[in-house]
Amino acid sequence: MTPKAGESPERASLTNAGVPATSSLLLWLAATLLLLVVYYPALRGTFVSDDLGYLVSNGWIHRLNLTDLREILDPWGGPANFTLNFAPVNLLLLALQWSLFGANPLGYHVTNIAIHALVSVLLLLLFRRTGIGPRAAFFGATLFLLHPANVEAVAWASQQKTLIALALALGALLLHPRRPALGALCFGLAILTKALAGFALPVAAFWAWAGRDEEGASPPRGGWLALWAAAFCLYAVPEFAAFRQGNEVGATLGHDVATHLRTMVALGARYVVMALTSFGVGPFHQPPLVTSFRDPWFWGGLVAGLLLGGRTFVTLRRGRVEGGFWIWAAIGYAPISQIVPFIFPLADRYLYFILPGWIGAGLLAWQEAMGRSLLAPRLRGWRLMHSPIRDRVALGFALLASTGLALRSNAQAWLWRSEAALAIAAARGSPDGISAHLWAAREAAARGDGAAVAKELRAAADHGWNDVVSLPDQVAFAPVRQDPQFQAVLVELAGRLIDDSKGIPPSSQPALLVLARAHELRGERAEQRALLKQAIAVGGPMTEGARKLLVEAERNEAAAKAREERGGSKTPN
Repeated sequence: MTPKAGESPERASLTNAGVPATSSLLLWLAATLLLLVVYYPALRGTFVSDDLGYLVSNGWIHRLNLTDLREILDPWGGPANFTLNFAPVNLLLLALQWSLFGANPLGYHVTNIAIHALVSVLLLLLFRRTGIGPRAAFFGATLFLLHPANVEAVAWASQQKTLIALALALGALLLHPRRPALGALCFGLAILTKALAGFALPVAAFWAWAGRDEEGASPPRGGWLALWAAAFCLYAVPEFAAFRQGNEVGATLGHDVATHLRTMVALGARYVVMALTSFGVGPFHQPPLVTSFRDPWFWGGLVAGLLLGGRTFVTLRRGRVEGGFWIWAAIGYAPISQIVPFIFPLADRYLYFILPGWIGAGLLAWQEAMGRSLLAPRLRGWRLMHSPIRDRVALGFALLASTGLALRSNAQAWLWRSEAALAIAAARGSPDGISAHLWAAREAAARGDGAAVAKELRAAADHGWNDVVSLPDQVAFAPVRQDPQFQAVLVELAGRLIDDSKGIPPSSQPALLVLARAHELRGERAEQRALLKQAIAVGGPMTEGARKLLVEAERNEAAAKAREERGGSKTPN
């Protein structure tokens, strides 16, 4: 890309895409076809984990009438409280897909693949615009396309929000320099899909500053970025209110500050290793706490933090385009750094917003290093430095790396065939994590060992798991359903769930129904009926089900009183 007369190289690189629209379309089709092959094992996978809440049990997206539409668009409405995020764009797109695919997971999986391919092409365009050479940009986009850490975000149907948010954020960054109105629209839609898309605001602001002309005047886009900032501030209020409704946030990194900080640093090292090598990728991580300064993960994280932080500081101080990618990666990492800890402190999908920043920064740093290499003049006579041979070596490395990533991604895709396959993989990856204890509880239930089931469920709860209300209905626990020890642990863990809800009382209909079920497990029928009535009063897609549960609860209460009057067993109220 050659700058125009009077235009700085930095500014020129930030205002030219360099890839024709037809070529971009062909690249998207090719990337989609490639991903269909790589992700084939996951295409027929079932809905798993959060899919059941976001899709299967989310009545707001099943029949998109005016009432449900108003609820979805309401920042304080039931859908925001239910999903713990104000993400109307995500829910509306899921509603559209539900009308097309219903409960068939295949349609959602194919859609995710097409969106991920689009994200990779948009990333290629952004790499070219920021001055990365065509071959390096293509390799960087391919690296992102095939990276095994992205399998979780692509193969997990309900993670479509992550893909769409990044696609819209990339669109905002690409459109802002020349189509600022469309760029602002993309940014607004991006944050209304997922809050992490807000990374685009400081990145766009930095690149606008880095692209200023020689007199120091910035391109006339500051007003539009101010609009971005105002939109994000307005959005942040309901988003924070919805997020804090979740009981998932808690002190899961130890009870002392030193352990917490060491574990945070060690988690950073794990992300770096996953990004560079794909080693350690897998579902539902729960690595052990770092209780000693001798832990190698802690020292690895400390060294990586110093190196990355130093490079970030240098590029920002010099106003290099590369600094924008470091800002991108830093902001993508900040929410998952465990400053505010949550149950699963490490996840492959969290790299989806971080990887593009690292890849872009790495490619620009490599280009700069090659251009300034002190060895280059001495090596000009070597055949290896001759362009044809050098290009063949680079092409061979790119093909080898891409093939290895594709094979690793294909192996990860096999895990997303079913909940059981994920549970087994998670248990192997984190032997003392929630998944491992829940799997051990299921195996103990199959043996009819109620004591072992209770022990493993308590261990899972100690790690933050709180889905006790679903246990009585799970087929896996049928052999111990009447076991006194199993019944006792249900009462105990339901009590924990009730205690956790006292800090932030639930307000959405689904959360109220969960809490009502917890009181039912404890035999607290008055509290159960009160919560069912509250759920009916709140309104939502589960109102009819709540009415049926209330009728059943009142019938059971009447039967219990009749038995008591006849001298039968007394049931606690």
